[in-house]
Amino acid sequence: MEKLIALKHKLDAIKTMGTNAKKEALANLDEFEQSMVSLMLNPFIRFGVKKYKVAEPLDTSVPSDQKVVELLEKLAARELTGNAAVTAVESLVAVTNGAIVIHTQRLKSDPGGNLLS
Repeated sequence: MEKLIALKHKLDAIKTMGTNAKKEALANLDEFEQSMVSLMLNPFIRFGVKKYKVAEPLDTSVPSDQKVVELLEKLAARELTGNAAVTAVESLVAVTNGAIVIHTQRLKSDPGGNLLS
């Protein structure tokens, strides 16, 4: 989860930059970060979970970046749908204080993605 949290902070910093600086900063992201930005901004990828309960995060364990990415890929591929999808998101959010990363990626209510605007 460390990479995803670091990426969120980078994207927050990128929001305040001008257009050319944004392009340069995005070009300097590593392969993992670029794939996550693509996953967030691609209007054709939907995760299908709009509402879920946010529990107080547990500090005992933090899921790996890979576990979060796997969940997002399963949601995007519709391998998890309905209550199973909601339960999977809720259980992952409950074990991390990085829930905002997951929330940022899964909500995507704007088809064009306005994360960097």
